[in-house]
Amino acid sequence: MTESLHVLFTRAASVLPEALRARAHVHWVEFQPEFTPRLGQENLEHLMMALPRVFATSEFVARACIQHPGLLTELMESGDLGRAYAPEEPAQRVHRASEQAPDTTTLKSVLRRLRRREMVRIAWRDLAGWADLAEVLATLTALAEPV
Repeated sequence: MTESLHVLFTRAASVLPEALRARAHVHWVEFQPEFTPRLGQENLEHLMMALPRVFATSEFVARACIQHPGLLTELMESGDLGRAYAPEEPAQRVHRASEQAPDTTTLKSVLRRLRRREMVRIAWRDLAGWADLAEVLATLTALAEPV
């Protein structure tokens, strides 16, 4: 890695207003020790340029990433964070996830994890400027509709 994560974070945060920069930094301090990205330099830089803005503007995303340190890396490695879903994809994901559950308790747990993953993905894409409003609303609608 040519630049440390902290340097990338600091550079990206420098464009934020001071109050937002401070908020992003608080979340970064909690998140950074557990963040072990396995991404190429280009993908890592792309992610890190958005991270301060997203952490500063979404307590939900920051908390989810802090509490589940592998979530952000998994979203990037899967390619899901960097692309728009096809219209039917959210429903297919819910269906596949529900098929894995042998009982109601497991089903609830699986659906909670899926909802957290997809809401972090949607919010990240929106706040990072990687998705337009039409995509965000369409994905939210598709995720909320019954399977």
